[in-house]
Parts: sequence; structure tokens; C-alpha cells
Amino acid sequence: MAKLKLTITGMTCASCALNNEKRLAKTPGIRSANVNFATKKALVEYDEKILTEAAVKQVIKDNGYDVEENIPAGHAQHDMGAMPKGMGNGGHVHNEEVGKVRRAFWGAAILSLPLLLEMFYKLRSGVEVFGIDLVMYVHLVLATVVV
Repeated sequence: MAKLKLTITGMTCASCALNNEKRLAKTPGIRSANVNFATKKALVEYDEKILTEAAVKQVIKDNGYDVEENIPAGHAQHDMGAMPKGMGNGGHVHNEEVGKVRRAFWGAAILSLPLLLEMFYKLRSGVEVFGIDLVMYVHLVLATVVV
């Protein structure tokens, strides 16, 4: 068994690290893989009879990330614009998370419309409960849902 310590570039969140770790662990010939998002390092233990160091690096590259090569001190160059494959300008995007936030925004915006109207026009139903107009109770419910 050989051990390999790699620096992975292009990871922007813990999900990226988990994604790399799972992909490495599923690869035949890799005994264990541990990817740390905070340090951008991967520690991989693999069988050199089945895989080469280049093949392990290729698994990460095929997953959409880059492996920083060991460059002698004083010659290091960092490509700050490097991003995983399939990413546009703006960084890593998790589609399901964006969709969830978008739905929450539009829901809150729609439920806030009656509250905004109340700022300009005094809306009253004429029906009072405990001396307070029914519209105020509706506003209370809408504001509670939005918050």
C-alpha cells in the first residue's frame, strides 16, 4: 500500500470535499481516502499494483477538480481563476440550495405585498375582533409566516 498526500484546488465548500472523498473511495484500488476542505488536502491510501499516482490524480480531475503539483519553493504559481469543470463565473453553485432559497424569497415577497399595501392605503374590513380590525390579524399571520 502506498500513501499519497495531495493538494486539491477548486474546492469551495465541504460538499466538494465530501464529493471527492466518495469518488476516491469508490475507485477500485483505493483503500482509504480522507479529504479535508479546510486544508484543501487529500490523504489517499492505494494499492500501487492496481493504481498509479497519476491514476489517483486523474480520479480527482475527472471529478471536476485540480491537483496542485509539487513545485519547488520559489517557483510556485497559483492560478487564482481555476474552477472545477462546469462552473461559470461566480463560483460553486448547489442547484438544489439555490432553488430552495429562490422559492423562499418569492414566497416571502408575495406574502409581504399586503403589508406593503397597508403602508400606502389604510385597508380595513370593518369587522373587529377584541377591538382590532380583522385585517390586522391577517397582517400578523402573514408577517409571522414571512419571518
